[in-house]
This record gives sequence, C-alpha cells and structure tokens, in this order.
Amino acid sequence: MFQRVVVALDGSALGETVLPVVRKLLEEGSAQVWLVHAVAPEAEWVWGAAALGQPIALPPPPPVDYPSLARTYLDRVAASLAAGERVQWSVHEGEPAAVIVRVAEETDAQLIAMSTHGRTGLGRLLLGSVADQVLRNSTRPVLLIRPDEAALRAAEQARPAPAP
Repeated sequence: MFQRVVVALDGSALGETVLPVVRKLLEEGSAQVWLVHAVAPEAEWVWGAAALGQPIALPPPPPVDYPSLARTYLDRVAASLAAGERVQWSVHEGEPAAVIVRVAEETDAQLIAMSTHGRTGLGRLLLGSVADQVLRNSTRPVLLIRPDEAALRAAEQARPAPAP
C-alpha cells in the first residue's frame, strides 16, 4: 500500500471529490497524507486601452489574503479526515501543477491523488489542465478522480459552511 500520498486540493467541491479515496487510504493502511494547495502569484495590474486608445490603469482589487484562506481551508479538510498527525498540509505560491509535482518530490510521495474536470477537445486546449500537466511532469504515479454528477453533488453537500 502507499505510505506517502500527496493530495492536490484547489478549494472547490470538485477538488474534494478525491477525499473519499483519501479516507479509504487512511482507514486501510498507515498512509501519510500531505494536502497541498497552490496559490497563484498575485496578478500584476496591467494597463488597459480605453476606447480612444489611451492607456488607463485598472483599479486594484480589494485586498484578499489568499494564503491565509488556503491555510484555513486545508486545516479544516485535515480535521475532517480525522487522522491526526498522519495528515499534514502546506500552502505554496506558484503555478499549481509545478507546485504539486515539486511537493511530491520533496515529500518522496509514492502517489499523487487529485480530481479532474475531464475536459476534452477545445475546452482542454483553451483552458489547459492541471491534471494533464501533473501527469506529464511527474515521475510519481498519479491517481485522477473524474467524478460523476452524483459524486459532485455529494461533495458539495458534505462541505461545511464557511467559518463566520
């Protein structure tokens, strides 16, 4: 059985559809699970062009502490897995696929587990796929979960309400 598993989570219900598999791994063995979340680097505000071709500055976004939100999220998910010290988590800034592959290498993971949208055709070409990039760039086995509608609804209903 797998001893170290990196689980990629993005904060969505879709991403959480991998959690039943993670729970099963924790129940059936002595696996150590490392939850990982990648926070995209802060976008640089660029100049846009007005109708007359004059550059205008876009207004800055409201301040949001994404790393703090991600830490709170992963702490909640880790607690829901109820496996104590066998579940650890980390938040990293960077491109998600690169972060997932790097954390798997750093933790010497034997498996990367994550959910996927399962896009095909033009949607995959235009939007890309973190799962596809992880598959292409990792030397570790990758378990992809492509949930059906029922699994996605169950994950959405199982999500606790956000903390006040």
